[in-house]
Amino acid sequence: MNEEISLTEYLKAVGPKSKFFAKKTEVDNGYWCDSIKEAKRWKELRMLEQTGWIKNLTFHPVFPMIVNEQKICVYEADASYVDIKTGQPVVEDTKSQKTRTLESWRLKRKLFRALYGRDIVEVL
Repeated sequence: MNEEISLTEYLKAVGPKSKFFAKKTEVDNGYWCDSIKEAKRWKELRMLEQTGWIKNLTFHPVFPMIVNEQKICVYEADASYVDIKTGQPVVEDTKSQKTRTLESWRLKRKLFRALYGRDIVEVL
């Protein structure tokens, strides 16, 4: 007996596939994190925002990487926010030791620094 289900129902049942066998995890009704570790960090950030330590928390903000009017790529961070104590914007990415050492990640991190004048905070 074949029974049709929606994509949302399917993803809840089996979860979407991910590189490095990380388990995609749903947070905040419909937002998907690429790993359990990222989902845990997102919940921590939500708590920090609710208690007034950070503000302007954004889920998966997108940063275009444009050099000499040519789009090189798009970097999608895990989160961005403003640190209340310093007043500085923060861009975060949750990484495993394995993904942290990938050359593509290191190049993207350097390009982000060159274009946006700040570092990406890596949460290990």
